[in-house]
Amino acid sequence: MKFFETRDSDGNELAKCTQKWVDPEFFFDPLFKDLAISICEDCPLQKACLQFSIDNQITDGVWGGLTEEKRRLLIKRRVRLDKNKG
Repeated sequence: MKFFETRDSDGNELAKCTQKWVDPEFFFDPLFKDLAISICEDCPLQKACLQFSIDNQITDGVWGGLTEEKRRLLIKRRVRLDKNKG
């Protein structure tokens, strides 16, 4: 699985989840779910992160500010909309 680019052209880290004070466990431990979501809220890579998790069928943790359950609902909604278009 290839990860998306998290640095700008100057090599500056853009992803908020990679800051020194952020423990990766925040995104996978239900106790820290709200904290993880708040970290994602103003991250410039939020949409890319969410799309990455959907494209790679990642089913655990908070990605792009959405929990596993909310990502499943989003995917179901997209599938339903696609079916209605055709």
